[in-house]
Amino acid sequence: MDSILAHLATSIMYDMAPKAFLEKYLVSSPVLQTEQEQLDTQPWSLVCEVLLSRGIEAGTMFQLRQGEVLLLCEVVALPHYSITEQVMNLAHNKFVIKPNNESPV
Repeated sequence: MDSILAHLATSIMYDMAPKAFLEKYLVSSPVLQTEQEQLDTQPWSLVCEVLLSRGIEAGTMFQLRQGEVLLLCEVVALPHYSITEQVMNLAHNKFVIKPNNESPV
């Protein structure tokens, strides 16, 4: 419920159409399907409350505009995983399952 209300507040704040609010929940196919998608480069305008000369952070929202098409974008942080390998002594780290008559195993 909180995510729906937050999405509604964002939609109202950026003056988005009711259809744009509902598309998050109803559309699973691509939104843009025009002849402009065939072009190598497309002119887009970027609208943001943060100065463009500063670095972006997670949570920064901006809007991309091209004609009547408005895309609302939010920057999210990618998770960082630190994976290390630990060699275990298999001779000392064994376990045994001893099922009894009532065990389902």
